[in-house]
Amino acid sequence: MEMKGKLLDVSNLKVSFYTYRGVVKALNGVDLWMDSGERLGVVGETGCGKSVTSLAVMRLIEQPGEIQEGKVIFNGTNLVELSEEKMNRVRGVEMSMIFQEPRSSLNPVMKVGYQIGESIAKSKKIKIKQTYPEVKEMLRLVGLDPERVMNSYPHELSGGMSQRVMIGMGLASHPK
Repeated sequence: MEMKGKLLDVSNLKVSFYTYRGVVKALNGVDLWMDSGERLGVVGETGCGKSVTSLAVMRLIEQPGEIQEGKVIFNGTNLVELSEEKMNRVRGVEMSMIFQEPRSSLNPVMKVGYQIGESIAKSKKIKIKQTYPEVKEMLRLVGLDPERVMNSYPHELSGGMSQRVMIGMGLASHPK
């Protein structure tokens, strides 16, 4: 089978949720692809499956949901077939996701700089304190004042600033 995208090729992706009221077919045959260096925007109305598609690609669908069918070929590997341990090595290092609700993704009791540093440390296998110059650079890159934001807790930031922090965190590990 020829891949349409060299970096990501999602084909016939089907996700269902098993509820007390019956089966909800959230995705029914999604196809998308992209090459290295490309950006892909997924747009649509509320409830059309944008978030479920992204979560399925990252293998973050939780019960009662399930990927029923399809392939998610990333960099030559079918992510649907990977063990959870191997998938954890892909997430946050080779691929990252910026969630819609930044406040629900940030730990409210940890300073923002530490949280971004954690993301970098995981990908580079270094100590968090060694990441602070790069954390500052990521915050500058997304248009935030590093000195102020690094030492702030998520509740001290506006929604837009929180979203920028999440973008910085998503880019920090230099995902493919």
